Amino acid sequence: MRHTASLRLLVAASALSVSGLSFAGFSNATFAYSGGSTTNYLQLNGSNQVIEFSRGWVDQTGSNNGGGSGANYIAGVCGSSDGCFGNDAEYHNYFAFNFNNLFSGTVNTASLVLNQPSNGYITPASTITYTLFDVSSNPSLGSGVALYNDLGSGISYGTVVVDASSAGGLVTVNFNAAGLAALNAAVSNNTNFYVGGAVAAVPEPATWALSAAGLLLLALRRRAAQA
Repeated sequence: MRHTASLRLLVAASALSVSGLSFAGFSNATFAYSGGSTTNYLQLNGSNQVIEFSRGWVDQTGSNNGGGSGANYIAGVCGSSDGCFGNDAEYHNYFAFNFNNLFSGTVNTASLVLNQPSNGYITPASTITYTLFDVSSNPSLGSGVALYNDLGSGISYGTVVVDASSAGGLVTVNFNAAGLAALNAAVSNNTNFYVGGAVAAVPEPATWALSAAGLLLLALRRRAAQA
């Protein structure tokens, strides 16, 4: 009886502490603080580089930073309670390339090579999963929630797991079969190629706290059963 009462008391206290906490503002972002003179590029067949002519982001409200050669290309959530100093909005990024006589032949292997600022990886998680997606038109010229959604959904062209070791270095996303097919279509038609990017969501801090409370409950039940 004493163990049951203690168990009930601790569970109630855990529930109160979780419900009473206010969680918000943690980042889950990569490529933060990425505006500037550094360039990103496609690496084709190991030795051929095609430099971007535009890059940028669209946030969850549909606002577009307009792209350009020096635009910021953050992806993920820029929080208000840590080093990102954001507004808790989520961002999807994009990159644009022109194949007009810059490459010929068949693309057998391809990677998107992105510069990671020294302070560009901001998250309480140990890793971030970043995925490339197909985009049908130049994202620099549009805006709206539909564009934001388009940059983070559809056909995946490749995925990379990013961690803190990328700071101040390069992040390389290898293209899968779908990505190679899209690149070859752009090359054969001598047209532009666009790609969007998004990071996978991580549990909210409140969810982490609830998980911790659940583990505590299991431990207490085990102890009560052994008594």
